[in-house]
Amino acid sequence: MSELSFSQSSQAAALSPDAAAPGLAWFCLRTQPKHEKIAAQHLTLMGDVEVFNPRIRFTRRTRLGPMPVTESMFPNYLFARFDWRTAFNRVHYATGVSGVVHFGERYPIIPEDRKSTRLNS
Repeated sequence: MSELSFSQSSQAAALSPDAAAPGLAWFCLRTQPKHEKIAAQHLTLMGDVEVFNPRIRFTRRTRLGPMPVTESMFPNYLFARFDWRTAFNRVHYATGVSGVVHFGERYPIIPEDRKSTRLNS
């Protein structure tokens, strides 16, 4: 799995790729609670960001009887494909987005083959 490293410079923080990290890649984004749809809409409006927000529809029992409900399959998370060199800050600070998922100074990239075979099936 490819990753991006986060390195500190004296003036600003910048992303630097490990090995041959591509510019255009899929990332996992953490959203504000119950704001997956809002975040996805704002990211889509940027134009150069592709968003994948899998949702599931089911029936929930309530006091008023069974009600159809649509919720995010992964609460507080969605996936976005963008060029990290040009769009990272816009995506990171977009409305409804809490941040790009990272582990310390590393930002994992979701491989194209994994996303297409696992998430779209």
